[in-house]
Amino acid sequence: MTIKDASTQELMEELLSRCNPAIFIGTKNEGGDDGGRNTFWHSQGHPAVCYGLCHEMAFMILTDQAKKL
Repeated sequence: MTIKDASTQELMEELLSRCNPAIFIGTKNEGGDDGGRNTFWHSQGHPAVCYGLCHEMAFMILTDQAKKL
C-alpha cells in the first residue's frame, strides 16, 4: 500500500499514533462537485496545548504572508 491508497482516516490514525499533541484540520471535495465539500478536524492531547498549537500555526501563516508582501 502506498500513501495514495490510504484513506484520510487511515492517514490520520497513523499520524496520531506518532504525535501527541496533534491537530488535523482539512477540507476535501468528496463528491467532485461544488456541493460535495467535507471539512474535518481532529485533535488529540491536552485541550490547552492543542489550542496553543492552533495559535502557533496561525502566527506562522501570518508571518509567512507578511514576508511575501
